[in-house]
Amino acid sequence: MADWLRRAPSALAEQADNDLAVGRIIDYISHSKVWSSSAIFMEEDDAQNGVDHVDGHRSPGYIVSPYAVQGGPTDHTYYTQVNMTRTIEQILGLTPMNQFDLVASPMRTAFVKGKPPKSNFEPVAHLPNEIPLDDGVSVAANASGATVASSSNPVERLKAAWVQKKREIFAGKLTKPDSEDPNIVNHLNWYEATGFTRAFPGENRVMHPSEFKISSAPRVADLDD
Repeated sequence: MADWLRRAPSALAEQADNDLAVGRIIDYISHSKVWSSSAIFMEEDDAQNGVDHVDGHRSPGYIVSPYAVQGGPTDHTYYTQVNMTRTIEQILGLTPMNQFDLVASPMRTAFVKGKPPKSNFEPVAHLPNEIPLDDGVSVAANASGATVASSSNPVERLKAAWVQKKREIFAGKLTKPDSEDPNIVNHLNWYEATGFTRAFPGENRVMHPSEFKISSAPRVADLDD
């Protein structure tokens, strides 16, 4: 999550920003002369944290290509990031890097069998974002204890409290990777994405930020940052 000006946009705004960037990239490539021989692979970074409505071990992965299956049934084949790496290696004619991608199966079910239909090679036009990319910034800038106390809507009070908590947990941490409490941030992202009306997976109610206790124990340095 961005920490610019100590007023990060909402999770929905950051998702919209990401989606818009992806759309623009695919738009540009699909209108270029390399589109007929392209395959764009996308996967989530740091997929080891956070949950969705089904499970906490899933991660989104996308393949955009004239040779990818389009409009077909849902593919329930079990794939991992290593399978995606193996697929890229085979397309480019690269040798495996280690034993894990050596034994991994390429993502064959994601690609068409035989010659793709002509319609697959048509260029793609990206769509503009529907969610403002600065959503949440102005709210965070104006949030105060008075706002929390004055609202008669319990959902709005809860939202204002979380906006204030967001400013607190991200304050001054621009140069400190992974310094936020992941449990609080996961709850914050979930609540922002669901309008502060749906309980976090595995819980039965939307919690107030005051119910979370930030651990004071020192964190072990993460050497890959």
